[in-house]
Amino acid sequence: MVSAVLLALLTAARPAAADLVYVGGGGALSEPVPLHLQIKEQRAQLRVYRREDRLDLVAPLVMCQGNCAFKLVPGAYKLELRGPPDSDIPTGSRLFELRGPSAVYVEPPSATARWIGLGMGVLGPGMMVLGLALVAEAQNREAGYRDKQFAGGALAVGGTLLTVGGWIMFAVNGKPSLQVTALRPLSPPQAR
Repeated sequence: MVSAVLLALLTAARPAAADLVYVGGGGALSEPVPLHLQIKEQRAQLRVYRREDRLDLVAPLVMCQGNCAFKLVPGAYKLELRGPPDSDIPTGSRLFELRGPSAVYVEPPSATARWIGLGMGVLGPGMMVLGLALVAEAQNREAGYRDKQFAGGALAVGGTLLTVGGWIMFAVNGKPSLQVTALRPLSPPQAR
């Protein structure tokens, strides 16, 4: 089932402008292997650079919009994602290692989720402080002190969870995530 879905995605890929071969480190020429880039947002632009390339100084090895397939020499690369202007997809890059024929699924980050995570990460400590203040105030043992202790404890725990969840959401949505899957060459049918 997974193989059929992967095959359907690969056959839907549009080829890039050209196959690429370049001399790798040490002057040795390697055999290029197929690489299939896949992304849900077809209007996004994908650019592939050598790992050591500075994105602002060097032209990309490959630039395509949406899904694309091409050949590339195995090695260390950097993939840059640029979202369309009318989307909340920020520009970001991620490193990956190409070892053989591969499919790379690119999951774009969300600027909206990043801002929500930042808000949660900042709001959480405030809730923790308010919760601890309520617990401290309830130590007087005046009427309703149990309710204040419960509310304060709930705010402190909720603030802690909100802080942790917010900073995780903020960090995860800073860069695109890549899922690299090795492709198996199709084996010829066996004679019976």
